[in-house]
Amino acid sequence: MDRTITTTTEWRKLLQKWSDEWLGTNNKFSPCVRKNRWLGYKPATDKQIAALQKRLGYSLPPSLCAFLKTSNGWRRTSSFILRIRSVTKIQWLEVEDPQFLDIWDEFEETCFGKYGGISRKEYFSYTPKASEVFDKNHFKTSLLLSDPVIGDSSMYLLNPMIVTEDGEWEAWFYAHWIPGVKRYPSFSHLILEEYESFRLTELNNKRAKRVVGPFKGVYAPDKHRYKAECLGPGKTRPRQLTIEELVGQLKDLSPKIRKEAAKQLIREFKPHDPNKEYPLLVEPLSDILHSSLEYEVRCAATYMLGTYGNEEAIEPLVRGLEDSAVASAVVGALFYLNIYYKSTLISDGLCRYLSVPRDCTSTMSAIHILEEYCEPRLESIALRILDSDTDKQVRFTAAFALACISDSATDELIHRLKNKNAGIREAAAAAIRKTEEHRAISALKEALADKDPNVRMQVEISLQFLQDN
Repeated sequence: MDRTITTTTEWRKLLQKWSDEWLGTNNKFSPCVRKNRWLGYKPATDKQIAALQKRLGYSLPPSLCAFLKTSNGWRRTSSFILRIRSVTKIQWLEVEDPQFLDIWDEFEETCFGKYGGISRKEYFSYTPKASEVFDKNHFKTSLLLSDPVIGDSSMYLLNPMIVTEDGEWEAWFYAHWIPGVKRYPSFSHLILEEYESFRLTELNNKRAKRVVGPFKGVYAPDKHRYKAECLGPGKTRPRQLTIEELVGQLKDLSPKIRKEAAKQLIREFKPHDPNKEYPLLVEPLSDILHSSLEYEVRCAATYMLGTYGNEEAIEPLVRGLEDSAVASAVVGALFYLNIYYKSTLISDGLCRYLSVPRDCTSTMSAIHILEEYCEPRLESIALRILDSDTDKQVRFTAAFALACISDSATDELIHRLKNKNAGIREAAAAAIRKTEEHRAISALKEALADKDPNVRMQVEISLQFLQDN
């Protein structure tokens, strides 16, 4: 794609199609969204966009402005992005989340300098490999456009240091599980790539096409790039708060201050580092976790116990599993804390937690933790989940865990190759290769005649794996 979407007509056509396709999936949306067939909001006015540019001190790219004039924000683009922000919420990353940038300074060796050691031509080719390389100094000056799902760090960013001749800022997708970032020549390119990813993952559309370079026109590798046009100083940026100060604000008398502190702390949620613990915060965070404060505030305290707590944080977290409001967040915190601190409290608590159906993310995380413990009780839990009417990913997670920890897994999985539920047959066919038992080959050969194409695909993969090993 060698041009961007710069008109509201083009954006409306794409976003309406995307809305209809989202609403055709099993994902939950509000009655209002379903009634209006629209995941967006009312259009932003020229006055609102002018105010945003004045607040930031920069003239924004045409594709973003046209998007906002079509919908002032957006509810969902993927499983990792909760929303694209409205004009009043778009903010510089260093203002929104300065502590996140501190992490990048601490681990500077994992970032890249100018052009990441590759040529300028390759850097601006935006091929899959080159797009993951980035200039770490640009990260610090980027503009944040999105909110991640709770407990994640995914984000859409715009880079004012790289602007093409048509005024488009370079766009980035950041997520903790990818190396570097994924760079695109414009906001429009980024959103189109997210749409194609949606078609592939949510709709299972094999015809989805990735938006990758090299591009032509003003986005060609040899074309001139410059800094964004500065309109003025922008709004004064506030002082950075420490973790201790933010935790203190979780108990502030003002609900607004509490929620803002929680918002910042949730973005601080990251894998536990035993060298960066805050033992003195365990007690106040535990008190907040078990208080009657707002959901966001309690979740923030929960996540911080997982990131900055120590062994003493295990007991209050496990108790939190009994509270349905924050239990899912507790599992996320234990997932990180468990890396360094093993405890029967954790395994006992998670076995109780999984005794009844839970949400997909926390169920998978709990299964992974129990698998690390080689927990014998996980066998019955995994079998129950495998046989239940549940999400495909959850069922696969349970099936693979069963294959890893149970001596009778092969027999159980072979038995389920003839289950009347195609989803159960598919998960069993996939997990059976993890057992590495060749006696499953004959059962797999028989299952090659399965009527469901997804089952047959997993049978073929497992059969090939077992025959080759």
